[in-house]
Amino acid sequence: MLTLLVLVILASALLPWGVDITVVAASVKHVSGPYENGVSGEALTVGQAVYKAADGKFYKAQSDGDATQAGTLGGGIVTSSTSGADQNVRVSKKGAIVSLGVGGLGAVYEVSATAGGLCPTADNTTGKFGTVATLCIVATDKHKVVWAPSGVARA
Repeated sequence: MLTLLVLVILASALLPWGVDITVVAASVKHVSGPYENGVSGEALTVGQAVYKAADGKFYKAQSDGDATQAGTLGGGIVTSSTSGADQNVRVSKKGAIVSLGVGGLGAVYEVSATAGGLCPTADNTTGKFGTVATLCIVATDKHKVVWAPSGVARA
């Protein structure tokens, strides 16, 4: 019995719980659909999840902040990098198709607790806002930007 418990603990330590997906910035591109050319509120990297703040600028989204930071006012996936605040940025919006360089058919990714990150839905736990960001629609790496914020922290 003790051996089984030790094996379960060791196996769970090796599982990638709470791990963001690794987006390959060089592979990220807007394929088709709606996008918004906006202004960054901070440095943003291609492939990051962003939200639109009340000041109209885009910032890195995160599930462990407040509802706005989780994207209730809108958001999407960055498809052009910025080196700082107040620079032009392109954000692929709900309904767009983007290539992220990662993913498997049917995989659903949400805004993670890491600012700008994406993680599997199961990784967002109690107290985190669930914002479904993308759904992988091709076996390789094409994602449909879903951007469906719940506006409610998980209980």
